[in-house]
Amino acid sequence: MQPYGPAGEKRVRTVETEVYNEGYKVDNVKGRVALDVEWNAKDGNLDRDLGAYRALYTAGIIDGAAIITRTQDDLRKLAIQMGAETKFGTTTTTNLTKLEPRLTRGDGGGCPVLAIAISARCFKS
Repeated sequence: MQPYGPAGEKRVRTVETEVYNEGYKVDNVKGRVALDVEWNAKDGNLDRDLGAYRALYTAGIIDGAAIITRTQDDLRKLAIQMGAETKFGTTTTTNLTKLEPRLTRGDGGGCPVLAIAISARCFKS
């Protein structure tokens, strides 16, 4: 917790605590990095994820996080080109367009968040 003691004296003070969370759990944690995959859920899940990252980062449990999501319009066009017969109605699902403003606002607090978006360019025919 404290890399320096009084008068610049080097010493490390370590405090171990156990954290128990009955609520939301991130999809994956490896080491000190959290990862969630948000593909087609309601966009409010992005708020939940970023809130969890912020709390875990502030508590010193993680050093960073990543969210894997998708782009919206180009994947929709690709699905139609491939012959999808489904009607695409809602735009309130998780995607990069919904994530970007949340990251720009700083909703993750100080937690560094890597956003990865799968787009139509990832498709090879």
